[in-house]
Amino acid sequence: MSCTSTSKSASPLFFYFPVGSNGFLCQWYPSEFICQNGNRFVTAEQWMMYQKALTFGDFDTAVHILAAPDPAEQQRLGRQVKGFRRAEWDRVKTQIVEEGNWLKFSQNSWLRAKLLATEDRELVESGEKCRIWGIGYPPDEALRVGRDAWGENLLGKALMNTRDSQKLGIQLAHAGRKASCIAPWLGEGATATEAVGGWPENVYGPSVIQGDDYPHPKEASVEYTKSVVEAFAASAKRAVQAGIDVIEIRTCFDSSTHDSFLNPVSNRRTDQYGGSFENRTRLTIVLVDAIRAVIPKGMSLFLRESISFPSNISASDGLEEALPKEPSWTSADTVRLAPILPAHGVDFLDVTSAGTYPLQKINFAVVVKEAVGDKLFLGAVDGITSGKEAQEVLEGGKVDGALVGRWFQKNPALVWTFAEELERHVWRALRALT
Repeated sequence: MSCTSTSKSASPLFFYFPVGSNGFLCQWYPSEFICQNGNRFVTAEQWMMYQKALTFGDFDTAVHILAAPDPAEQQRLGRQVKGFRRAEWDRVKTQIVEEGNWLKFSQNSWLRAKLLATEDRELVESGEKCRIWGIGYPPDEALRVGRDAWGENLLGKALMNTRDSQKLGIQLAHAGRKASCIAPWLGEGATATEAVGGWPENVYGPSVIQGDDYPHPKEASVEYTKSVVEAFAASAKRAVQAGIDVIEIRTCFDSSTHDSFLNPVSNRRTDQYGGSFENRTRLTIVLVDAIRAVIPKGMSLFLRESISFPSNISASDGLEEALPKEPSWTSADTVRLAPILPAHGVDFLDVTSAGTYPLQKINFAVVVKEAVGDKLFLGAVDGITSGKEAQEVLEGGKVDGALVGRWFQKNPALVWTFAEELERHVWRALRALT
């Protein structure tokens, strides 16, 4: 869905000439990229004019535009497209420009880094001659007359949409007591032996407590837990180097080492990592601190219990109802932990729980949100299968985000489906090959 996020507190970021201030945002800026059928473009302007010619069936002009190395010539040819119809061009022009800029910035990592470095500042094309793609004023005069007098700034808006579409996230996890298992579609919980590439003799948990049909774990030493923290931090560093924008730490349902430490069912230790609430949550806090220390200050950290991309914590392991007399990780524990997280740099907590029926976990998220208020973004997950359900989760401000994962396995075009259900427009390719 097309949207832009801008900061009203920061001044606009103006651009116009490719050799001027912030020139990398200009359509004429040299930036080679390739489209799906192998056609090579040297500027976003060339892409725009080539697509314009194709839109109106002027294939001869399209060939000439593709062969023109100079953006001024590309623009001149584009203005001579035969069969041009204003209404049809107005319908598709913004989409074409967004698609071209997506290709430009996604295939040139250094340009992508510069675009993302603008964060949420408003991007404004400040040419004097155009009030459609720009605002029709140079920067100083634009600030003097005020934005009510500005033109449409369609290029600036397209660039902000492009910026918002460039975000990538990664989830970091440790398999914990569920390590060395065969692929889940071959049999849940079945141990993978060394004969099939498993490592059943090197599975670690907080205590020597085996789950049903899972490998027999060794108790993780203090030295081992330190090595896990170091490995997570090293992975976070690599994620930053790879251009990842958001990191999620996974801790949920005993599918990670530090989730096992949280839960008294699997953690029977008597050292600094076991026993009390403070001790059982220690590894998670240490892990968050280690990752936050090696990633940029403004980079989002989620946690999921998993606590990170968003931050996702199992609101409950489900045992408080099944085994009421046995100690377990309860929703009250999550409510207790959540307010501690913001001070350690967690931005988003993804709240989940045991259970399978639709929207079952939403109430858990609402309870936690009430405890943390605006100090921490809260997301609800699991069982969201339609756009209307996602919208329902967000309405009223009870939680800040709706997360959907598994349903994409059934429908890879889920975003499109949600948009149609909510009668919202989603940009899509104009043709299969361009």
